[in-house]
Amino acid sequence: MTDSSADSCGSKAEREIKKAEATLYCEVNVTDSNTGEVTRKRIETQLYRDYLEYQRAYNNARIAYTAAMQEAYKTAKGRNTWPLVAGTMQLRVKQAYDRWRAAGASEVEQALAVLSQTAGSRTERDNRTK
Repeated sequence: MTDSSADSCGSKAEREIKKAEATLYCEVNVTDSNTGEVTRKRIETQLYRDYLEYQRAYNNARIAYTAAMQEAYKTAKGRNTWPLVAGTMQLRVKQAYDRWRAAGASEVEQALAVLSQTAGSRTERDNRTK
């Protein structure tokens, strides 16, 4: 690989990292109420906050479904009525999943993968240089 192609690979990787960071984080000005000093703070983007919120809702729906099923299977009556109740509870899980995935989950997960891969590469490189 020539130096110029290594540079272009490096700048492509840097662009991907910047894009991933922009997908997940943004900077805002925060004003200290006591001193009036303005500082920059890095926070999650609305896309990332929504992703986390919908993921949590999906996980909670799954947990509720599993808990209800386990409770139902403790008695004969519960085992007999579970098929009647399960569909409604499963619908809640499916709706939560669909909401989570439709809110840009793939884009967020791709950005997380880029940053995770980059962090792993940096750790390997740092370990080799020690």
